[in-house]
Amino acid sequence: MNEALKHYCEDNGQSYHDGGVKIQKINNDGFVLLSKKDILGLHSEIGDFIIETSGRLVFEKDVDRKALDYIHSIIINGGTVEVPRELYPLFLLKSENHGKLEKY
Repeated sequence: MNEALKHYCEDNGQSYHDGGVKIQKINNDGFVLLSKKDILGLHSEIGDFIIETSGRLVFEKDVDRKALDYIHSIIINGGTVEVPRELYPLFLLKSENHGKLEKY
């Protein structure tokens, strides 16, 4: 998975530069459920990353502030992003919202 994910991101223009640092972008147009372990695994493979979604994205309750720090930003083009109630303010700060950001 690690090499395949890196090549996919690099070959599809799925990155941004922030002060000279390359930041990979993950796109979601379907349904994704992310746990803390998923976020840490992605970070260990590609470093900090951006999530852009037009689908449904759910962050599990185990996601904490440290895991959230590895996500550079969340772009919500449409659809719904569901986040744990305790971290809702932090998700607001990380998000560019054109859809729905819901707490549970």
